[in-house]
Amino acid sequence: MIPNAEHVRMIFSLLLALLSHAVGSFSAGSAADYLAVNPAINKCCACGRANYRMNFRGNWDEKRDIGGKTPFAIDSTSSGYISPRWQALIGASHKESFFLWRYDERAPEHIVQDIENRASSTNMVFQPQETQKHLKENFREVRTVIRMPDVVDAKGFATAQFSVDQDYHLVSFLSFLSPSPDWFVGINSLDMCTRSCQWVDNYVVKLYPIDAGTHTGDQFMSQRRRLSSRIAVQDLRVAQANNRSLPFYEQVANTI
Repeated sequence: MIPNAEHVRMIFSLLLALLSHAVGSFSAGSAADYLAVNPAINKCCACGRANYRMNFRGNWDEKRDIGGKTPFAIDSTSSGYISPRWQALIGASHKESFFLWRYDERAPEHIVQDIENRASSTNMVFQPQETQKHLKENFREVRTVIRMPDVVDAKGFATAQFSVDQDYHLVSFLSFLSPSPDWFVGINSLDMCTRSCQWVDNYVVKLYPIDAGTHTGDQFMSQRRRLSSRIAVQDLRVAQANNRSLPFYEQVANTI
């Protein structure tokens, strides 16, 4: 491989499907579950730079929503139809020393503040100002800031481009679910560099709903209240594993 050559790749169909049963994807061969773990990070030995396109698809299917578990309903406070949406699609390609969020740790302050601001916002199109500020303040750790417009209906599409190199070879991303207490979907430090010193051609990764652990509420339309003591970020399928009445309960594992 020629040093400093530019390598162009297509990736990430972040295919978020069936949100009451939320699933996501990255475009690449066969879809793979994005497991709720913090991945092991290896040094990157690939040469040059790779450019990628991230495609985010929302397909929140009302037909899969039963028993009042989702926001396809009348909002008692506004007497209006609630249309689910994907808010604040934001992320970055970055160094190994940076993280946007992590599983099994308390949510960082920028996410806590954005969730709080989202709760008090009267504007349906929410701007994640604290996360944007976090990325700006850590500009030496970030190569490309990834921003996409909100997907303002249950089904929709958004796209963005980013680049990686040997130092900035990881990608993190999140999108808030609206309405919800503090839920989001995303990826944490996905490595675009292979152990064979190549750039990944493309990905399809299934994503699952995540509980930020900052606010109370176990239903989409729950009244939310900020927790006095945050709990660790976790997969909502785990958090709701023992209660059939909750939106992400799975009678059979990995069927959402």
